[in-house]
Parts: sequence; structure tokens; C-alpha cells
Amino acid sequence: MASTQSLMPGTKLIKIIVEWVKIYSIVNSSSSFKSNHLNFKCLKFLHNLLTSISDQISPSPHSIKLLYFFMTLKQKVHQHYVSILNDKISMLRQVLADLKESGANETKSSAGDKHETALAMLQIEQANNREQLAQLVAQKVLLEKINPAIVAAIVVMGSLVKTDKGYLFVSVALGKAVIDGISFTSLSPQSPLGHQLMGLKEKDTASINNTRYYIEAIE
Repeated sequence: MASTQSLMPGTKLIKIIVEWVKIYSIVNSSSSFKSNHLNFKCLKFLHNLLTSISDQISPSPHSIKLLYFFMTLKQKVHQHYVSILNDKISMLRQVLADLKESGANETKSSAGDKHETALAMLQIEQANNREQLAQLVAQKVLLEKINPAIVAAIVVMGSLVKTDKGYLFVSVALGKAVIDGISFTSLSPQSPLGHQLMGLKEKDTASINNTRYYIEAIE
């Protein structure tokens, strides 16, 4: 029996996904649809099915855009910050590679006070960058432990909290970002505000530095 992939080439799969996207956009906008638990489970199954189908074809900008369409807001936020960390880690690794090469060249240079000073400065810079890299890798490990598909009734590690002051992503301290035109702040549970938020539920409030945060929703 021919495989599904051989019966449906990539272009045809994309067309099927596009049609289902249209259906998804209609049913997903219906509050009555979401309120029906059985239908919501069917919609979730459709999401997983389309993701599996897309994995059968070579990634393209169009297919990636479709998959992004199906991501929840929390998944988009999570993916955005993972990408930020990946970029920072790649950049630091390149800096360390360049410093290693510079150090090797300095070692080949003639001895002298100027040479020793330059080599010492390179070693200090390497140590600082290694420390930064270790911190970024540790943050990435924590971030990748978060399953953005899980939603808790209270604020926990990995919660996306909608407050009257904006969205807060309780994860690791990575600062502010704008995704789909919405502003987010990524903060750690150990931060003053993060610590106040932990364990709270919808309609609770957290206060820090005379600023009150009213929790409207938790994802």
C-alpha cells in the first residue's frame, strides 16, 4: 500500500492545510464552540493532526506561517523567548571562538609586557563571556522545561498572566517583547513581582512598589 506521503505531495498537503485553516478560523472564533468540551477536543485533535501532517513535508515559509497561525498566544510567547535565547547563545559562542583565535595569535607573538597584558585581557574577556554563556544556557534549560500547552488555575512557573498592566510571562528574566502587536514582559518567579504573583488566581491582585496588578486571566 502506498504511503500517505506518496499519495499526497507537499503542495497538495499545503492546500489541505489551508482549507482546514479557514474552517479553524471560523470555529475558533465561536464562543459557543469553545464552550462545548467535546467540540473543543475535536478542534485540539485537528491542531495536532495538521502539525503531524506538516511534519511530513519539507519546511517552507508558507507552512511555517500556517503552523504559527495555529499556535496559542502563550505558545508564541514561549517560542519567541526561546528564539531570543538561541540567538544570544549563538552570538556568544561565536564571540568565544573569535577570542580563542585571537588568543592563539597573541601566543604566537613575541614576548613582552604589551603582549602579556593583551593576553591577560583576552583571558578575562573569555572568562566573562563563558560566564554569560553558562547563564544563558541555564535559562534556556528552564524555559524548555515549560510546556506552553499546560494551563493552571493559579500562577505557576510558565504561566502567562494577563493583568490590567499588561501580559507577564512567569518564566525567566528576559525583559520586554512585542509579539503580534502585544507587549509582554518575561520575568522570573524569584523577581519581586514574580514572587508576589506565584500562587495567585484570576481576580487576585499583586502589589509591588505601590503599583497594583489585577489578574484578569491566566494561561
